[in-house]
Amino acid sequence: MDVIDQKILTVLIKNARVSTLELAKIINHNYPTVLNKLNKLIENGVIRTFYPILQFPGIGVRRYMGIYLKLKDISEQEQAKLIKDLAKNPFLIHVYELEGAWNIFLLLTTNYIKEARDTMDLVKQRCGESLVSFILMPTFTISPLNRKFFLEIDFEVKHEDKVPLVHLERHVKLDEKDIKILDCLRLNAKIPLDDLAEASGLQSSALIYRLNRYIKLNLIRYFSIDIDPEVLGYSQYLLFLNLQGNTQAKESLIKYLKENVKQAYHYFEYIGHWEIVVTFCVKSRQEMEEIKNEIMNKFREQIKNHEILWVKKRYKFDPYPEVRLVYPKN
Repeated sequence: MDVIDQKILTVLIKNARVSTLELAKIINHNYPTVLNKLNKLIENGVIRTFYPILQFPGIGVRRYMGIYLKLKDISEQEQAKLIKDLAKNPFLIHVYELEGAWNIFLLLTTNYIKEARDTMDLVKQRCGESLVSFILMPTFTISPLNRKFFLEIDFEVKHEDKVPLVHLERHVKLDEKDIKILDCLRLNAKIPLDDLAEASGLQSSALIYRLNRYIKLNLIRYFSIDIDPEVLGYSQYLLFLNLQGNTQAKESLIKYLKENVKQAYHYFEYIGHWEIVVTFCVKSRQEMEEIKNEIMNKFREQIKNHEILWVKKRYKFDPYPEVRLVYPKN
C-alpha cells in the first residue's frame, strides 16, 4: 500500500460513512485518485466490510461470551467442515480457527438464556467425540484498540466523539423501522442514504434523524471498517493475559495498547482466569514475541500468566447479530 491507501484506511477506521469528497479533503489528495484508491481497497479485499461500532446491550444482547474449543482425532478437512457448519449459526458472530491451546474460537451473543444454552448444546453435539475441552468465558466488554497496524507514516486524524460515552445496560427503544435500518447497516454501513431510506421505508430526512438518534443514545458510537490483515501480509495472534483481578492494571494496559501499540487490533475483557485477550496484527511470530515481551516487561508485576494463540483463519466476523433475532419481543 502507498501513502494514500494508508491515509484512507486511517480515516475510515473512525469515520467509515464519510463521503469520498470529504475523505479527499481530509487526506489532501484529489478526488478522482481517492475514489479510485478506495474502490481498489474494496475490490482487493483489504476492506472487508463497513460497519457500526455498536453497544450490544442497546439492541437487546444481554449475554455475550467467548467459547474456546479443543478438539482431537479430527482431520483438517473435517475441522474446516465443522467450523463452516458452526459459522451458519446466527448467534455465533465470530468464528475463528486457532492454533495452540485451542482449535476454535466462537463469540456467542444472545438475549435469552435459553438461546445461549441451546446454541452451546448444538456446538457440543456437532463436535461430538472430537471435543476434548469446552471453555466458556463470560464477556465483560469487547472494544477496538489502535488498529493502525498498516500505518508506516506519521499521520493522525483527530476524532472527537459527538456525545460522551455512556455504557448501555439495557436495550434502547426501537421500532420495526429501526430494526430494519440497523440490520441493513450491519451488512453494509457504507450504504447510500437513498438506498437505506428505500430499504427502511423512510424519507431521507426521517432516516437522518434516526441515525443521529442512535449516536445520541450511545447505541452507535461511530462507523468503522474491518480490514483483512492477511491480504496485506499480516497474521493475527491472540494474547491471553491474567492480571489477578487488578482493575487498575487492566485499565492501564488498555490505555497503553491504544496509545502505543499500533498492532493492537481489538480486545475482549472476560470474567474468569483469562481476563484480557488482545488481538494483534503482525508481520511475523518474531514481531509478536517482541510485542509480548514489551508488554510483559512493562506490566511484569501485574501480569501473572499469559498464552499466545495464532489465528489460522477468520471464518466469520460479524459486528453484531441480526437485531430482529435478539431485540426483545415484548
